[in-house]
This record gives sequence, structure tokens and C-alpha cells, in this order.
Amino acid sequence: MSDRPFPIPVEISLDPGHRRIVASAWEGIEFLSQYRPARPGPKYRAALRICRDAIDGWQPAAKARRAFVAAAREAHLLARAPSRILESPRRK
Repeated sequence: MSDRPFPIPVEISLDPGHRRIVASAWEGIEFLSQYRPARPGPKYRAALRICRDAIDGWQPAAKARRAFVAAAREAHLLARAPSRILESPRRK
């Protein structure tokens, strides 16, 4: 059992001034456990299960990330679609 980093971190918006980055299946489980909705929906339960399965090596980290993003959308917490940081070309 070991943590599985997400291919691309997920940015969560808890309120206008507070954002959080979730970068792995373990962080996903911690977040889902800490910010459990009053009435967890099906995407929340699936994300928790798939993140646990990823840590156990039964699911890929990319699938855990997709499930986590779906749960964050369901709870209206997804800040924005993460973007890859592009390096500017080096000048000589």
C-alpha cells in the first residue's frame, strides 16, 4: 500500500479566499474524509472507493483523479480545470 500521485493535481475552492491542491490518491481520501458532505452523493462514494483502490494498487492514479474530480464537481468545489504549466523557450 502506497500513495499514488495524480498525473495532474486538482485545485479545490473551499471559499473565495481559500483554495487547496489535491495531488494524490491519499490526499484525495484525506480531503473527502475531512470535507464530507451532509448527504454524500454517488460520485463522493465512488471517489472514496476508487482512491482507496488506487492506494492498494488495484486502480490507476488517473482513474482515482477522474473520480475525485467528479466528486468535487458534484459538491461544487472544483476551482477550475488544472492546466499544465508551459515553460517558455530559452533564449540564447
